[in-house]
This record gives sequence, C-alpha cells and structure tokens, in this order.
Amino acid sequence: MKCRAIDLRAPVIRAATAAICMLAATAASLPAQRSSTRAPARPTLGSGADSNSAGSYYLWGLDRLEHDPVAAAAAFYWSSRLDPELAEPLYARRAALLLARTDLLVGSVFRNPALANNRDLKAIDSLEIRARARNPFLPRSLDYQLIARGLHVEYNKPRVSDPRSGDVAPPPVIARAGEQLLAEWSRNDAALRAWIAASQGRFVTAAVDYRFAARQRPKDLYLQRERAEVFYHMQQFDSVVAVTDALAAAMDTRDRKRVVFVYESKALAYYMGGHARAAAGDLEGARVSYHKALAEELSFRAAHVSLAELSLSQGDTAQALTEFDLAVQLDGSDAAVRNRFGRVLAAAQRFDDAAAHLRVAVETEPYYAAPRYALAYVLEQMGRDADASIAYRAYAALAPRAQAVQARAALARADELSASPTAAVPAPR
Repeated sequence: MKCRAIDLRAPVIRAATAAICMLAATAASLPAQRSSTRAPARPTLGSGADSNSAGSYYLWGLDRLEHDPVAAAAAFYWSSRLDPELAEPLYARRAALLLARTDLLVGSVFRNPALANNRDLKAIDSLEIRARARNPFLPRSLDYQLIARGLHVEYNKPRVSDPRSGDVAPPPVIARAGEQLLAEWSRNDAALRAWIAASQGRFVTAAVDYRFAARQRPKDLYLQRERAEVFYHMQQFDSVVAVTDALAAAMDTRDRKRVVFVYESKALAYYMGGHARAAAGDLEGARVSYHKALAEELSFRAAHVSLAELSLSQGDTAQALTEFDLAVQLDGSDAAVRNRFGRVLAAAQRFDDAAAHLRVAVETEPYYAAPRYALAYVLEQMGRDADASIAYRAYAALAPRAQAVQARAALARADELSASPTAAVPAPR
C-alpha cells in the first residue's frame, strides 16, 4: 500500500475524492451492513408505491435529499436492506448523512485534520467505500451537490466580529451560493471543471479537462483514477486499462514516507482494470488484473467475488465456488455474496451447503427477498416440503412487484407442497 499527501490548496476536489480512494483492503474487505445496526424508522411511501422495492425507497430518498436529508438517509438505508446487492443506496446514504450534518460536511470539504479520526465521519465514509467495492465505477452524481452545499454553508455562516465579546456578525454581503463559487473557481482549474462535468454526467467534457489537468499536475494520481472512471462511462475500455495500468506503475514508484490523510492503493487500480478488461471481453486479462489486486492486498474481498463471477462466465463452477468461499471467509456477513454463493452451490446440487449459506443470508438481511426463494427451492430438493412451503410464502410476502410472476408461482408451489408435493419447481436464477 502506498500513500499520498492531501494538497490543501485544492480542498474542493480533494474532498470529492477522499472517500473513494478505497483504502485498499480496508475498502474492499469492510464488513457488509449488519442487521444489528440501529435502524431508522422505515419511511411511509406514497400511495401506490411498492414498499417491497429497493428502487422505490431509493427514488423517494432522492426526491427528499435536498430538503429533508434525514428522511432521505432513512429511505436509502431501507433501500440497501431490501436489496444489499445495490451500490447506489450506500453512496446516496453517505450523501444524505453528510447533508444532515453540515459540521461534518464542511469539515470533509475542507479536509479538516481535526476530523481525521472522527468516528461519525469514518462511519459515514465507510458507506461509500463499500459502495465502491461493489461498483468501482459508480457514478458520482451526488458529489456536486455535496460540495456546493458545503461551500455554501462555510461561506455564508455568521462570523464572530469581536472574539472578546462573542458578538456575531451576519454573513458578508459578498457571500455567494456554493454553485457560484464552484463556477468561479473552475474557470482557472481544469481539474475542478473536469470533476464538475463528470458529476453531472458530461463525460466527454470531463475527459478533455482531465487530460489537461493530468498534464499540468502529473503527481496528482487521483486525477488518473478519475480519468479512468470517465473513460469507463464512455465505454472506452482500452483507455481505462491504459490509465489504470499507468496508475499502478506510478503508485509503485512514489514516495512511501509522505504524510497522508487518506490512502490510495494499487489494488484498486488493478481491480478497476479488471472490470474494464472484463467489459471489453478480455476475460483472461481481467483474471490477471484481479489476481494482481489480490497479490497487492490479500484481503481484497471484492476481487474474489469478481473472480468467482468471471469463472462462472467461463463455465468453471469449481473455481467459482472456491473464490466465493474465500470471499465468505474474509467476511461472512455480506448477504448478497452469501445469496450468490448459495445459488451456485444449489446449481451444483450441493444442497446442504447451499442451505447453510442461504440461511445466513436470510438471517443477516431478513428483508432481502432473493435468498428466500433460493432457500425454498433447496429445501424442496432436500425433501423438506413443509419448510420449503414456509420459505416460498416468506419470499412471496417480501418480493417486489417486479417479481410478481415469480411470487405468484411461489405461492402456488407452497399450496401444492402443503397438499401434494409432486409438481416440479423452477430452479432459482
């Protein structure tokens, strides 16, 4: 693992990227969100909304993010509980929690060293770290809103006019909105322009500005990682590979003794390169990249999951099961990985092992519908029809409307098992 110093001359850009430097193993091997976490009250969605849908809570939260970030954070929490496979609710919840805590938001924007070990901020940042482990190219669509809000709060807050008396003066007359400040500063800062364009989905513009910024500031390696993200969204996968390979090489030669606020890792660069190679169809190249990530950081759990999926796509079930097992050994609390592992075990007709992992998934995330259907199927194959009937009904009660056809089939199968268990049931996918 290599480290770099944070240049406080550009606090806005550094704040936008600090949480997503991924911290090597700390990033990809962080435990999944536990069911034991103190849960916020589950929001009541509007009339006609699907309360079993992670997407419904996610969209509900986005609608309220600016004006009621506390409610939005609760919605994103429940979105991630209903479907822990998703990265977006974790990223969005971090944004909502920071908007609800402007003290932490401003401190994050300006990289206040006093917050380097703040427990609340670390807990909030861990949400995005986990999101990036699920999807290293997750669009940073909420970053602009976060930074603009942080700047607005900082530059428009009342100032102490007389330290001796404690008198408070109103904000200065020249105070401007965060968006105005960003626009003004970006005129002479290509990196800032690129970051704004990327966060707004203007990837072609971002690519041009990142190229210029990277030439101006070759030692700022975070610019290369962000360039790779932009190229990925433009589906220029060869460019992603070239940039991430160069990034890993640069990290290998940089000074190890610099003072740091956050960490960057070669493991992340290799992991990103693996995703790009896989997207381009270079599966063997992707495998090499994932193994390089693991060579750099043995506990990089996300690389094991990616290797497992890669092996499945190549028809190598045995290797996929090995990789899933290694991922679970590193952290057994990820219900999404347990669910996937259990389904592959079921397809291999290792029903006892499959049931064990699927039960853990159900216990870890009881609102997550997917493992309940798989568990019901496995129990039926084991001849435990009564238990399978219960599991099918539990799945149907939790299934989102998008799975209505499968939910109806599950209920029908539950009735059949209760009466005469003879009909076949489709295997979980």
